[in-house]
Amino acid sequence: MYSTCYILHLNNILYAMIYVIDGGREGKARLNILGQAMNEYSINALLKAGIKTGLKCLDAGCGGGMMTYEMANLVGAEGYVTALDFDKDIIALNLKELEDLQIHNVNFFQTDIYALKSNEEFDLIFARYLLSHLNNVEEAFQILNKALRPGGIILVEDVQFSAHICTPFSEAFETYVRWYAEVVALRGGDAELGPKLPELFFSGGLKSIEVEIAQPVGLSGPAKQMSLLTLDKIKSALLDSKIADEIEFDKVRLELESITNDEKTLISIPRTFQVWGRKSKK
Repeated sequence: MYSTCYILHLNNILYAMIYVIDGGREGKARLNILGQAMNEYSINALLKAGIKTGLKCLDAGCGGGMMTYEMANLVGAEGYVTALDFDKDIIALNLKELEDLQIHNVNFFQTDIYALKSNEEFDLIFARYLLSHLNNVEEAFQILNKALRPGGIILVEDVQFSAHICTPFSEAFETYVRWYAEVVALRGGDAELGPKLPELFFSGGLKSIEVEIAQPVGLSGPAKQMSLLTLDKIKSALLDSKIADEIEFDKVRLELESITNDEKTLISIPRTFQVWGRKSKK
C-alpha cells in the first residue's frame, strides 16, 4: 500500500459538513446497493472522460469505496487512487476491507473536502453525489480544480432529485422526494444541483466539457430499492428537523415499501447528471 505522506496535505481542522443520510455499516451497505445500480454508468463516463493506466486519481466523497476499486482497476498497478470521505466509520470499514482485498494502489482517508490542500497532484478527480450535500459548492469545486494537474480531468456526477420516475403515481413517493429536498436544503445542500454542474465547469475554466445523463430504473433490483433505503437513512434528519413526525414517517414508509415490493411499479434513482471537463495546460 502506498504511504500517506506524498499524496495529501490536509488541514487539521475539518470544516462542518452535515450529511443528511446516516452512515456507518448500514450506510455502507446502502451505498453498495447504489453502486450495483450506478457503477456501470459511472465507469462508462470515466472511460469516455479519459481514464487510463497509470493515472493518479482522487475519489472525492468515496462512500463505501465501490467506485474507488473500479478506478483502481482502470488505472492499474502503475496508477493509484486516493479516496476521501468525511464519515470515519465508513472509512474504517473501507480500510479493513482494503486490507482483506489486498489492493495495493488505493488509499482511504477520513476528511472533509474543504480541508483538502492538494495542489496539482491528480490526473483525474471523480466526485459522485458529493457536491449536492455541500453548503459552498463553488468553494469545493475550486478546491478540486486546484488539486488537478494541468491537462487533468474532473468528472462530477450529481442529482436532479425531483426528476425521479415512479409509475403508477404514488403520493407517498412524491412525499419522499419532497422530504429529501427539504432536509438537504435545511442542511445547506442542493438536491437540484445536477443541471447546474456545467456552469460550475465553465466558471472554473474547464475545457472540452461533456454532459450525459444516467438514470437506472427497474421493476425490481437495486435501482428500485434505493428510494426505500434512502428514506430509512434520512429518518433521523427528518425527525430532528421536524419535517415529519413518527406517525407521518411510518405512513409514508409503509406505502413506499409496498410499491417497492410491487412488481408492477416502476421506480428509478434520481436523474444523475454526469459532467466532465479538462483543465487547461499551462
